[in-house]
Amino acid sequence: MSNKRKQHSSSFKSKVAICAIKGDYTIPEICSKFSISPSCVHKWKKYVLENIGELFDLNDNSKGKKHSDKFSNLSEEEVNKLYAEIGKLKIEKDFLEKKLEG
Repeated sequence: MSNKRKQHSSSFKSKVAICAIKGDYTIPEICSKFSISPSCVHKWKKYVLENIGELFDLNDNSKGKKHSDKFSNLSEEEVNKLYAEIGKLKIEKDFLEKKLEG
C-alpha cells in the first residue's frame, strides 16, 4: 500500500502562508489547524515573502495592456469575436433559465 503525498491547492498554500506571516498563531498551532507539517508552513511562508515583490511588478507591467496575457497571441478582431460569443451564450442561458422556470 503506497502512501501518496497530499497535493495542496495554491489557495490553500496562500491561506496557510498568510496565517503564518500574520503571526496570530504559532507554527504548531497552524500545523494542527490545517493538518500539515511544519516544514510546509515554513517553506510556503518563505516562498510568499521572497516573491511578494513580483506581485506588484506584475500589476505595474499590465497597466498599459488592454487584455490579459491569455489573449496576447490573439488579434483584436479574434478577441472581439470571443467577447461577442460570450455575450450570445449569456443571452441564450438567460432565455433558457426563464423558460425552465416558467
